[in-house]
Amino acid sequence: MLRNRAENFVYNATDIEIMLHQLDRLKHLEILGIVFGALTEDNKLDIPTISNIAQAAQPLSLTIHKCIDQVENYKEDINRLKLIPNVQYILSSGTK
Repeated sequence: MLRNRAENFVYNATDIEIMLHQLDRLKHLEILGIVFGALTEDNKLDIPTISNIAQAAQPLSLTIHKCIDQVENYKEDINRLKLIPNVQYILSSGTK
């Protein structure tokens, strides 16, 4: 799981920079993918941040973690995730 702190899933530029550095190190391990998720302040998936991490993670697959359980319209956000090529899985507790 790519996550640099235990608070919420809303990340600032410094958080993202740290995670991109961590991701670069993870890519040298024998792993098939990473788990990551990011939200906006208004509880939507942060698609630009997720896309940025997904692009940096290639060729590894990306699994979106349970942050999806906090979004207001999970169906809309799942459709937005379909536009990111290496997002392959979603972890969920069944949403709200």
